[in-house]
Amino acid sequence: MSAIVPFKGLREGVAAVRTQRGLLFLDAYRWQLYLVPHTQQPQEAFKFLLTHGLAANSPVPPEQPRKTQMFSVQRDEAPAHKFIFSDQARFQCSGCGTSCRSFRLGPLLPADVDGLLSLDWSGTEHAQRQFFVDRRDTLLDGEALRDGREVFLRRANGGCQFLREDNLCEVHARFGYEKKPHTCRAFPLQLRSTPSGVHASLRLNECSRAEAADNGPSIADDEPAIRGLWNQVDKVSMLPALVWLSKGRLVGWEEYEALERSLLESPPAGGGVEFLLRCCKALSAQVTPPDPCAPAALAALCEWPIPSGLPVARAARLDAAGLTLEEGMARLSLFSKDAFDFPDVLTGIAHQAIAAHLARGRALDQAGREGAPEATARHVNEAATFLTRISLREHLAASGLDALAVVAAMRAFPEPLATP
Repeated sequence: MSAIVPFKGLREGVAAVRTQRGLLFLDAYRWQLYLVPHTQQPQEAFKFLLTHGLAANSPVPPEQPRKTQMFSVQRDEAPAHKFIFSDQARFQCSGCGTSCRSFRLGPLLPADVDGLLSLDWSGTEHAQRQFFVDRRDTLLDGEALRDGREVFLRRANGGCQFLREDNLCEVHARFGYEKKPHTCRAFPLQLRSTPSGVHASLRLNECSRAEAADNGPSIADDEPAIRGLWNQVDKVSMLPALVWLSKGRLVGWEEYEALERSLLESPPAGGGVEFLLRCCKALSAQVTPPDPCAPAALAALCEWPIPSGLPVARAARLDAAGLTLEEGMARLSLFSKDAFDFPDVLTGIAHQAIAAHLARGRALDQAGREGAPEATARHVNEAATFLTRISLREHLAASGLDALAVVAAMRAFPEPLATP
């Protein structure tokens, strides 16, 4: 059941959802949230709506620019509902330690900081004064841990300071799983509040052993633990009751959810790139005409993530397992609402399609360097993980490239969209 309240008397572009603290009103044009507590009397609430220009007789304001369609709110300001799982969200950690070496370790919750400092580290080489750093890797200790800066675990020897040579976590091994920081226990889980519930999914493309991890049990089997992780955070990511589907096109949450469901229930598209292009087409009110310069720009873009070295003959295609993994990652990304990290959903999915396209090119290149005729799930996994570590969004902006124009060029010139 949706948390959206059929509230009468609201102007165009305003919607309300029910939360633990009260009614949370979204003004989609100004892209602002307004909370009316449950304790407020009806007359006061109506006056609040009038004062803030949310009532039906208020003028519709001009649309303000957005960088994202996600809000960071207190957990009790988000709709409290059931957890919703994707059938494709399966995971089992292989204990490779790669993510502990590859990713920035944080930011940490205050409880994580206090928890690690409270443990008995006597007899070990770990010095508590060197546990934490800020985003610039400056050591944080004492009062500096409470000065408002984001706190991260310090890295040492190319990875987390607590990662042992056998790829096991020293905190986990010595004190137990529950003593690990929240970010470590949650990886690669992704939780986002929506009007219909908390969507629980995976950042599978960030896992360096996704081709093996994807054979694990469904994360839905671990719902109590996942709910516990959700309840341990104060701030959560919340998606809106009104969705900017594309530039200037605003729809209700139910309409977006029905469209997304139809895409997720559609038959296999033959790969992640093809699936994401299908999504772009479904969300496009009109087809973006190819820019005459886009093919050349796309060719240059495809070379950007390719390692330097002697020219090689790329593999001809992805094998069946590689295509399956690639499409699974793309479908999880849609379910995870990753596109909401952009000003509108279409632009977000366009970026995902480009990233998948570039990752496929890198996978085919790497397989060719190894002398393989086909790129495997391992190549797809490694390429997808690499693409998560570079900022495609910043690169496109710096290159003056429009994501929708690039996608239009991809439709016209689909290499390397090679399938078996």
